[in-house]
Amino acid sequence: IEDILKLMKSSNIGIEINTSGLTRFPAKDFIPDKQVVQAYVHLGGDIITVGSDGHKLSDSFSGIVEAYKMLESIGVHEVTVFEKRQPVKVRIRQG
Repeated sequence: IEDILKLMKSSNIGIEINTSGLTRFPAKDFIPDKQVVQAYVHLGGDIITVGSDGHKLSDSFSGIVEAYKMLESIGVHEVTVFEKRQPVKVRIRQG
């Protein structure tokens, strides 16, 4: 995993935290899990997106707050969103 994360960092490729594993899939955890995200951050990765992989309205935004809390627990205070295919950093907590 570390070699993949290093390649992602050196290629300026971000990581997406998918929250669907919390409720809809057997993982009962983020995909990838906290340890993988933490390793990515430790290697200098800073392009992090969060998504619920919602295929129906009831799944939309499910687990997003939990993902933000997890990120803050490992010292990450921004996520990346894309506007016109360009990465933009957004603070998790405003104010």
